[in-house]
Amino acid sequence: TDVKPAPAKKFGSAAAPVTKPPVCELQGKKWIVEYQQDNPNISITDTNVKQAVYVFRCQKSTIKVSGKVNSIIIDSCKKVGLCFDDVISSVEIINSQSVQV
Repeated sequence: TDVKPAPAKKFGSAAAPVTKPPVCELQGKKWIVEYQQDNPNISITDTNVKQAVYVFRCQKSTIKVSGKVNSIIIDSCKKVGLCFDDVISSVEIINSQSVQV
């Protein structure tokens, strides 16, 4: 008898990545920089020591943080450059590729 293997199951779908509008704003005590693409001139000024910077899903961009902040987190970014004056607590790079500090 001929036994045929079962067809391979496909889990999930190869959906296109979600494109959301770019964001660069202060929300409470946290600077939010999200979904920036091909932007070499992201500048965060007017900072203080109680604020944090959170960078999420940016690609081929450069972020310049002027002044002293509490912490900086870079999450799920690709080919991102970070330049900062002073950080009190920490700089974290999570799930990112090709990050230059």
